[in-house]
Amino acid sequence: MNSSSHAARTLLAIGLALLALGTGAPGASAQELEWAACGDAGAECATVTVPRDYAKPNGRTLDIAVTRVKATEPQKRIGSLFFNFGGPGAPAAIYARRFGADLFATLSDRFDIVGMDPRGTGESEGAVDCEVDQEREGVYSQPFTTPLNLDVNQLIATDRRYIQRCLQRNDADVLAHVSTANTARDMDRVRDALGESKLSYLGFSYGTFLGATYASLFPNRYRALVLDGALDADRYINKPLESVREQTSAIERALGRFLAACAGDQIACSGFGGHDPWTAFDELIAQADRQPLPTAQGRALDGDDIRAGAVQAMYSKSAWGALARALAQAVGGDGTLMRGITDGLYGLSEGDRR
Repeated sequence: MNSSSHAARTLLAIGLALLALGTGAPGASAQELEWAACGDAGAECATVTVPRDYAKPNGRTLDIAVTRVKATEPQKRIGSLFFNFGGPGAPAAIYARRFGADLFATLSDRFDIVGMDPRGTGESEGAVDCEVDQEREGVYSQPFTTPLNLDVNQLIATDRRYIQRCLQRNDADVLAHVSTANTARDMDRVRDALGESKLSYLGFSYGTFLGATYASLFPNRYRALVLDGALDADRYINKPLESVREQTSAIERALGRFLAACAGDQIACSGFGGHDPWTAFDELIAQADRQPLPTAQGRALDGDDIRAGAVQAMYSKSAWGALARALAQAVGGDGTLMRGITDGLYGLSEGDRR
């Protein structure tokens, strides 16, 4: 796959209080799924109907979008493997639809790869859309807040405007039931609809929290859970600022490893940075802050865009090569490759600026 494909893929224990939420609706019978071919990578798509409110299992419903790529060696098939790349709020079905068996090249030999769009996301019914340009009006909008430009009142006002717009633009009855616990319950309904007696699951970043939530709600219904980059559940729920601070520190360390790798192997790093990639990285950002770089997309690339693209690439070493190529091109005065990575972070690569 090419570098943009790698960037697109780069796409991140549960509190006792969640146990009080229950284990879902007992006695729900498996649904008959109507699969249809979708995408260009051999996937098939369907929907699974789930309760909107699990406290009212016979009330209003939601249709959850599911994409499946069948195991390439069916005679050795183990079962279905669910995955979630994190977010929270990131869809999963699109990855299976776009990459097919190449998404998890070895695992897909013996597993059907299953991408489920969590309620409130992607193509699932009632997907939340706040109808804003995330790059300019979202919670992580630019210019990024730093200790040097922090205006607490302005930051809080921006966040409140965003939250209010989300409340105004979306169905309150859907928003009231968008939660990790309900997404875990939905995942169990999908597991049942697929005819799997046990769940196999691969979660990254926030996806580890979803997996841990599933294990707490359904302790006898999972075969294997792999939680990559596991969140501290207590800190994530009860001390979110500490959680963000810890994640930021981890990203900074990963960036240091990337730049050290560039210093050690200039060929693998497309020649970026020479003997001092740290200084080259800082100077490139400062230069782009002063004079944004042109791109083939027609949208200039500034220092915050480079920061955002670098953060995006730190989630997986498989994206380091694409980042290095983008940085080397940017040093040459062309921000096209980096623009593509950054747009992926904001969900802009397919024209969706919301």
